[in-house]
Amino acid sequence: MMMMMMLSVFLYGQLSRDHQRLKQQSLELEDQLMTLRQQNSTELTSLQHELMSEMSVCALELDAIISVCLQSANGDEPNLSCLLSIPSKLLKAKAKGSTYHYKDV
Repeated sequence: MMMMMMLSVFLYGQLSRDHQRLKQQSLELEDQLMTLRQQNSTELTSLQHELMSEMSVCALELDAIISVCLQSANGDEPNLSCLLSIPSKLLKAKAKGSTYHYKDV
C-alpha cells in the first residue's frame, strides 16, 4: 500500500512538471503565432497597396484605350496623344501619393 502511495505521489509530481512545461510551451507558441500574424498583416497590407497601384496603371491604360475606341466609333479622328499621356498621368498620381481614380484624370 505504501508503495502505491509513493508511486502515486511520484506520478503526480511528474504530471505536474509536464503540465507546467506544456503550459509554458503553449504560451511561447501563442506568442510566436501572434508575431507571425502581425508580420502577415503587414505583408498583406503591402501587397494590397502594390496590387492597387498595378490596378491603377491598368485603369489608366484602359481608360485611354476606351477613349480612342469611342472616338473612332463616333467617326471622329482618334486622338492617339491620350495614349502617350498615360505615363505623365501616372507620375502625377504617384506624386500625389494616391492611387488612380477616374475623376483624377
